[in-house]
Amino acid sequence: MKTLITHLRSDPVAPEMAMAARQHVRRGSTHDEHALWAWQARVLQLAEAQELGAYDAKAMTPDLIRSVVGLSGLDDGPVQARRLLAKTGVGMVVLHYLPGTHLDGAAMMRHDGHPVVAVTLRHDRLDNFWFTLAHELAHVVLHLSKGDQTTFMDDLEAKPSIDAKEKEGDELAKECLIPAAEWRRSGVLQAPTDMKIRELAVRTRVHPAIVAGRIRFERHNYKILNHLVGSRAVRRLFPAHRQGDGS
Repeated sequence: MKTLITHLRSDPVAPEMAMAARQHVRRGSTHDEHALWAWQARVLQLAEAQELGAYDAKAMTPDLIRSVVGLSGLDDGPVQARRLLAKTGVGMVVLHYLPGTHLDGAAMMRHDGHPVVAVTLRHDRLDNFWFTLAHELAHVVLHLSKGDQTTFMDDLEAKPSIDAKEKEGDELAKECLIPAAEWRRSGVLQAPTDMKIRELAVRTRVHPAIVAGRIRFERHNYKILNHLVGSRAVRRLFPAHRQGDGS
């Protein structure tokens, strides 16, 4: 927290940018409002330093999300995802959450109109990373690219949201990760064997952790398939994220 505050004091523009934004917080528990603003300000500060390609709002489609999650099978898929997004003009910041925020991710706009997605790696698992990233990119595709200036701050452990924009984000993320038709046809929810999980992952071109994570979510059982969800596989790729330096 002290490191992050030091960074913010060195750049007073970042807090002003954050305060000017309209926050939409998906809450699963009580949040520290000051910590939310501080975290958002640091994300924007880090995003401002990123070199991004040309941004075309019309190119923000579900196909972009599918291209990103298609990298999930690579050992450094999360890093490659950030590089791909940068080429399309979308910033990606990895920054540890602050105490009292309970955040998984966020989507917002940089001052020059480039979208930014952020992930906290609150849970160091591949399934959580890819769903969080897909959800935040869904906000870019469905909302930010359409002129919505809202900053979306998401605690994805919250109960299913009644908010229309959050529902849209969840549904698009799920469809881009595993198309509904493939999910139903696979029968993997009824018989979640390792073989069926890996077969569906191959057909949908995603990491098996994404399939395993979906099964855990649908069954409301997070004690199963621990060996397939990619535990402790993400933070090591972004070693600076806990110090407020981002990655």
